[in-house]
Amino acid sequence: MWPNGRLKPNFSNLKAFRGHKEPIRAISFSSTDLKFVSASDDQQLKIWDFRQCKEERQLSGHNWDVRTVDWHPRLGMIASGSKDNMIRLWDPRTAKTLATLRQHNNSVAQVQWNCNGRWLLSGGRDRCIKMFDVRKLSEEMMTFVTQREVHSLAQLQ
Repeated sequence: MWPNGRLKPNFSNLKAFRGHKEPIRAISFSSTDLKFVSASDDQQLKIWDFRQCKEERQLSGHNWDVRTVDWHPRLGMIASGSKDNMIRLWDPRTAKTLATLRQHNNSVAQVQWNCNGRWLLSGGRDRCIKMFDVRKLSEEMMTFVTQREVHSLAQLQ
């Protein structure tokens, strides 16, 4: 990050965010772009203040590497997926788990909210894409079985 959107030729105004003990696998920005969340192989998610370049809080609860994260486009909610086969929904203000979804039978490689935030999509090594309604998160709305592992998701706008 650099002030005023200008990077000095010698990179002297470049700042680094330090906090995770293992590789970072994904980041996602809040809708205001003032904060972002990082997911790491250290089983942690961290919320960062982008302007101040500092860690605000840590989200703990996954039992293995956290591979994916997505900040809800409108609500104060974060979704994360891990090699522990679970999707967790978090409140970024309190760092508490709001819900734990255990519908995958293998590592969750990708989670993604749709544009309006009504649905959460997930994909993983179990060769399934699952779709959840944010109002009824205890069960998946739809499951698509694929021929191969699902490593990424994309949406049309």
